Amino acid sequence: MNKAIPGIIPADDGMKKEEYDFAYSNAIRDLGYEKVLNHFGSIDHVIDHYEELLANNMPRSSAFFISTVIKKLVLGHPHDVLMNVFSANLSLQIEHDIDILEKLILKTKKPSKRTRIMFCSGHWLTGGMERVLSLLFDQLKDDYDIFLLTPYTDTQSRITVPDYVTSIRISSEMFVKHFDSLILAYALLLDINVVIGFMNMFAKQLNFYNISVGTDIKTVASNHEYYFYPYKSAGHYEVVKKRLEAFSNCTAIVWPLNFNAALCGLYVKNNYVIGNPNNPHFIQDGLKTPKDEIVLCVGRFDDYVKRIDRILECFALVIKKVPSAKLVIVGKYNRTAAISPHSPDTINDLIINLAIPEESIKFVGEVNNVDEYYSRAKVLLLTSNSEGFGMVVNEAAQFGVPTVCNYIPGIEDLVVNGTNGYVVEQGDMETMSEKVCDLLKNEKLRAKLGRGATKLVHTYEPSIIGDKWRFLIDSITKTGDVSSLGKRLNSRLGYKVSDQQLFMKILSTELNEIFYMATQNAYQRNHGYTHTLLLKIKRLPRRLSENIKFEGIIRTCIKIVSRSYKIVRKKVTK
Repeated sequence: MNKAIPGIIPADDGMKKEEYDFAYSNAIRDLGYEKVLNHFGSIDHVIDHYEELLANNMPRSSAFFISTVIKKLVLGHPHDVLMNVFSANLSLQIEHDIDILEKLILKTKKPSKRTRIMFCSGHWLTGGMERVLSLLFDQLKDDYDIFLLTPYTDTQSRITVPDYVTSIRISSEMFVKHFDSLILAYALLLDINVVIGFMNMFAKQLNFYNISVGTDIKTVASNHEYYFYPYKSAGHYEVVKKRLEAFSNCTAIVWPLNFNAALCGLYVKNNYVIGNPNNPHFIQDGLKTPKDEIVLCVGRFDDYVKRIDRILECFALVIKKVPSAKLVIVGKYNRTAAISPHSPDTINDLIINLAIPEESIKFVGEVNNVDEYYSRAKVLLLTSNSEGFGMVVNEAAQFGVPTVCNYIPGIEDLVVNGTNGYVVEQGDMETMSEKVCDLLKNEKLRAKLGRGATKLVHTYEPSIIGDKWRFLIDSITKTGDVSSLGKRLNSRLGYKVSDQQLFMKILSTELNEIFYMATQNAYQRNHGYTHTLLLKIKRLPRRLSENIKFEGIIRTCIKIVSRSYKIVRKKVTK
């Protein structure tokens, strides 16, 4: 028997269920706040009736009903959210406040028994993360219901979210204030099985891993930055404070490179390695021999990390031996910007000082199709201080372009010295320029390393990376025992330290650099940052002595580095 809404819909046994459902949906949609409470009595009755609507297989009524209730109850932080909750062609608009969503833990009726996964990140712009996510979406779409939670941005992304992904956009204000609670609220509301946090460089996103403990939600922290990056940036003070605790509460932690996973694995056990997928649009019909002597650099060159000063210094040496060489720089840049925080010289100044002819260098800027530049290049040059993964190496490799780079922690996963490129010491511009010249002048050698590059890069095919993510998601949702889960994941996704001596050398170097940075005036301006940073570094290797007192920065640093080196060395050499 159809249920009446007094004064709106009479009880009518003769009305077809579909007709009644449609009429009921429209009535619920048009109800005001007073009529909702008059009809249902209280929020408790609202929740009860919502469950009743689901039980009677009336998703449209349920959608409009809960939308109306939340919209009318909440006036403090209005913003629209488009969600494809009940079926592929139904959109639910919600204006909500976090307190209401936390109280109304309402689970939608799933259209299928498929696992639901929700990716969340602090932005959706046009960059490496967005490209990686788009490729993952394509690999996972046939097996899972996929949701994406991100804040609104003023910048329009050139990478669109596919229609089969439910995109939930929140206001910037709500992101800053309540992102942790919003992730949890949406995950519970939408009956999400796995939440995957991308780019965990936001304190609120990290805190979500803590507050989700005790729920049935599985959490994966997928990291794409160099592990020590937040320790070297005063702007990520909150990340330094919260990251270790948050990671310890995750079901799994994923890194694209073995070095970062091994480093994090010194104090958190559940670390695994899944690389970034290749771009399937970069397809070559056999290796080609470029006509021009082009040295290519790709990335964002508007910050110091990419070290455009080193690019120019290296190329200045190259053109002395290969005058026909051309340097092509693709990506965001600013020629009038200072080359480093410690130098007043600009990129233009450096070009003049190094006597690089303007006709030998080309700044392209940001482009949609970088493949045309890869196809014309003979060598990729990479001079960054650090990389989360170094996608440009694999992108170039798909075109048979070998890489010459300075050593970056973890780069050994991507560049095997003498096989698909060359790796030189940081700051050794002489050797770097020699390797570039060798590849420009010796086509046989360049072709050999190019073949090695195309062979190694196949291990990052989207289908292979997609299989690893499916293995991870299925394992954490179907394996109940924690110890069994760890063994299962380690069997396929476990990290490896191929060169323990190098690992220890880099770790010691990085710790010393971080301690040095902590003594600088720029860090002292943020009271408490230096102290907190040192306390966190003290805990980097587990079981570090607890009795080190804060006796002054330098003395403490010496003790910590000495003890941490011994402890870590003992651990990794077991």
